[in-house]
Amino acid sequence: PTACPLDPFVTFHASSSSSSGLVLNAYAVAMPYAIMPPPITLEIRGEGRQHPEIKHSKWVRDRQELERFRLGPGGEVALSRPVGGGRDREVLEGLVSNIFAVKGGRLLTAQDGVLPGHMRAMALEAARFLGVPMGEVNECLRIEEVGEWEEAFLTGSGRVLVPIGRVEGTSVGLTSVDLPMAPGPVTNLLRARLLFDMNEGWEEMEELRRR
Repeated sequence: PTACPLDPFVTFHASSSSSSGLVLNAYAVAMPYAIMPPPITLEIRGEGRQHPEIKHSKWVRDRQELERFRLGPGGEVALSRPVGGGRDREVLEGLVSNIFAVKGGRLLTAQDGVLPGHMRAMALEAARFLGVPMGEVNECLRIEEVGEWEEAFLTGSGRVLVPIGRVEGTSVGLTSVDLPMAPGPVTNLLRARLLFDMNEGWEEMEELRRR
């Protein structure tokens, strides 16, 4: 059979352990889509959904009006809602994705008001497994704090995990913000782990099929 060239993607993660000192984990993935996609622009526009936890065809129709605000190749539009009783708003989810950001070294994502996608759950599980610091339960993605994001990414079944390079939001009072790292170390680490987990899943399915 003809060999199919694959792009290797290797990420190293160092952590400390009280019992064994420094722990170094390396994750190598050889898959056709292992190369990190280019950063996308996130446009914050539109109100959060009334019943986001339910997948239904009505949302496919409702979101058509917002689709035209996607900026550049692969761009995504984020929904938001008022938070804190003032003018600030919380970033919730994309039209077809979940949104994560790293602020102060901690990983943040909306805790409610979103569709809890499968890839979102996998990303959270990977972050816990790898020891990535997580935000507090009451922390959220505030629009007024976008300038403090160190890195950000979105997750979705179609694209796995994609870095966010710029955040726009003139309709909600936000000037353009170019994130300092796109992708950043947490984005690289979690994407590598997700691809690793997905590859293992396919291997397990193939093994079951052969039985």
